[in-house]
Amino acid sequence: MIMKIILRFSLSLIFIILSFKMYAPNIDLLKNKFNKVISHKEALIMAISIVESGGDSLIINKAEDAVGFLQIRKIYVDEVNRLSPLSNYKYKDRFSKTKSIEMFEIIMDKKATGYNIDSVACVHNSGNYYWDKTIGYRILVRNAYKNLNYYIINNYFCNYEN
Repeated sequence: MIMKIILRFSLSLIFIILSFKMYAPNIDLLKNKFNKVISHKEALIMAISIVESGGDSLIINKAEDAVGFLQIRKIYVDEVNRLSPLSNYKYKDRFSKTKSIEMFEIIMDKKATGYNIDSVACVHNSGNYYWDKTIGYRILVRNAYKNLNYYIINNYFCNYEN
């Protein structure tokens, strides 16, 4: 019992210490093999897609009914249409990289704080600010973000804009 409390306290303390430097690392000017400048926002979307689908827009997670590049669920589409009444996204739009990114941006513009890696990852993964439930996911996204040079150099996202 005491060990469990100490472990929880230690993990909480580590998280609090790490949270002081949770602003985006300075990789705002990555270049892919076509010398296209990749912004922080684009890099963050790439990092999330690496974690979610490995960049595959046709992948399906039947257990969660999440599909596509960003593994978007039906409730995500419903929330996008609620937050942006002029939009009329369909569930099949989750298979389109372009439309997935549009939906992602609508959600993040309304719910996340300035495209901070952790707030964006938390909102994308949980739909809200469930910090304690998204620690592992946020670490995966941060690591993917830090390792983007590897993915870009290996032409992983040559069709990113399609």
